[in-house]
Amino acid sequence: MKLMQRNNPVFGIVVLALTFPASASASWTAINLHPVGSSASVAHGGAGATQVGSVTNAGLSRASRWSGSAGSLVDLHPAGASTSVALGADNEIQVGNASVGGVVRASLWTGTAASWVDLNPAGSTQSQANGVSGTTQVGVARVSNVFRASLWTGTAASWVSLHPASATGSVLHAASGANQVGFATLAGGLNRASLWSGTAASWVNLHPPVAGQSVALGVSGGSQVGYATLGNFNTFNASLWSGTAASWVNLHPAGSTGSSARGVLGSLQVGEASLSDGWSRASLWSGTAASWVNLQDFLPAGYRWSRANAISSDGTNFYISGVGFNLLTGREEALLWTRAVNPAALSGTVTLREWLPNAASQPVTIQVRPVGSSTVLATLNTTLSAGGIYSVVLPSSITPGTYDFACRGSHWVRRKRASVVVSTTGATGVNFTLFNGDADASGEVDAADIDLVIADFGGNGLMTDLDGSTEVDAADIDIAIANFGQSDE
Repeated sequence: MKLMQRNNPVFGIVVLALTFPASASASWTAINLHPVGSSASVAHGGAGATQVGSVTNAGLSRASRWSGSAGSLVDLHPAGASTSVALGADNEIQVGNASVGGVVRASLWTGTAASWVDLNPAGSTQSQANGVSGTTQVGVARVSNVFRASLWTGTAASWVSLHPASATGSVLHAASGANQVGFATLAGGLNRASLWSGTAASWVNLHPPVAGQSVALGVSGGSQVGYATLGNFNTFNASLWSGTAASWVNLHPAGSTGSSARGVLGSLQVGEASLSDGWSRASLWSGTAASWVNLQDFLPAGYRWSRANAISSDGTNFYISGVGFNLLTGREEALLWTRAVNPAALSGTVTLREWLPNAASQPVTIQVRPVGSSTVLATLNTTLSAGGIYSVVLPSSITPGTYDFACRGSHWVRRKRASVVVSTTGATGVNFTLFNGDADASGEVDAADIDLVIADFGGNGLMTDLDGSTEVDAADIDIAIANFGQSDE
């Protein structure tokens, strides 16, 4: 999926987007929400532990709601509608559109098909609600043949146009508290990422000066996300703002051919990034381009592309709603990624014997094993901080219990901490002291290591400069000799 439209299949305005205390890169659990018997499904939004989107049956889309599993599906499709889709949610409210009487109508639900409310305002020929925050719904309505950023408070009669006076078109995509985001189309047909606070006069242009076009797709508190096109309009760049054009942060990952951020919650942003093969990957950031995490890595094999549309939390877990194309089934499937807000973590210090520089930036690998066994249940890779401090998130497969942990560095042999008790929050104070001299990483300091160090005498090999002095000298030979016979535990 190389280019996609952002949840606006029925409107003439085309918005192009690419087809926490805890670390963003912590392990995520993927759940397939696709219901049995449907030909396609997608999760567009979420609120707490609830996801919303659509399921396609007999070629027609039906607004849908889940609560974390395929079997939890609730059909929101209103009686008399030909098609419908849910695009956003907050608490027990869902919004989207339904096609009734040949008109696509902005729609509101409170958990059931029977609760459907038609938000299409008088004089509008089509409308859609894209987001909701509290009692406020936001989206777009076509009035007098102009697409207008729109706000409702529960009824069609409550409709308010937030369309800026200088714009030729505008759309709201999301809301958070008193703020709304989307875009306004100005002279020349160029889209500008935009921020409002409840009135047309409150419009703020978020467009970065270096960009060709820009669109805001998500908002949470004081953070806004979306995309900006750079490079002669050709490259979409996932973007983050904090209320002004000058605050723009480019989230575009290194090596990506295009990216877009669609949802935000606190310090986390979600969306998609296309790689060199041209297909998009569901993506997660924590405020910088370098923080990018490929969420498709947590899916089973067989997905051609994926996209993350929204992120929510119930205070205990994070929930990322999205979609992926499954090559094995030949269909688009609604997907959910979840993990604990504060996942269990392992922390402590690692002492690297005979190492002269600070241990900061030194990589180490930690194995998790059953007590008294050499079987590896999980392998944790991390980088030490100053003073040898480390903290690494435990995978969800490591449940509370007692385990052995074994740590090694590049040329330090592995040492074990036995019978460590892991609670629901993990384990702290799991410290290691590692013996130096395993220049060939064989798991034992032996004659071969001494020979390697001697052969590189006067050089600066990463594995033979055992003390980190930047030169292989007699001190390194002495280290290998002193630790002769030390081996992996």
